[in-house]
Amino acid sequence: QGTTAGLGNGNAPVSFTVSAGAQDVRIDSLTTTVAAGNPGAALIVGVQEAGAAAGPTVTLNGGSGWTGTSLLAAPVVIGAGQTKTFTFNLNSGSLNSFHNINEFVLNGEVIPEPTAGILLGLSGLALALRRRR
Repeated sequence: QGTTAGLGNGNAPVSFTVSAGAQDVRIDSLTTTVAAGNPGAALIVGVQEAGAAAGPTVTLNGGSGWTGTSLLAAPVVIGAGQTKTFTFNLNSGSLNSFHNINEFVLNGEVIPEPTAGILLGLSGLALALRRRR
């Protein structure tokens, strides 16, 4: 990060892609855990879909064991079989700091197919009608 990444401003963006399988997926935030860092040096974390506005950031205090969740500007739906690119922005706000990220987790959910709900409702209706007879 910072000068060691050749950026000179303490900012370290990381791009990654997410692919949906057979069902749509909705992504709404990113949770980051810092394993180690400069004590007293904060880490500002944000996430955004490529080409979209950045959402609110979260500030993690320096040291180790800090966890925080940054939100997307708006939830992103990835259609079945599609791929979208995101950028995970890390900014220490200083030139010579370091932060080791232990993990980052994309938060969201798989969106159930509408036909599954319809089938479940119809089977419940069939059972209710069967019991009446």
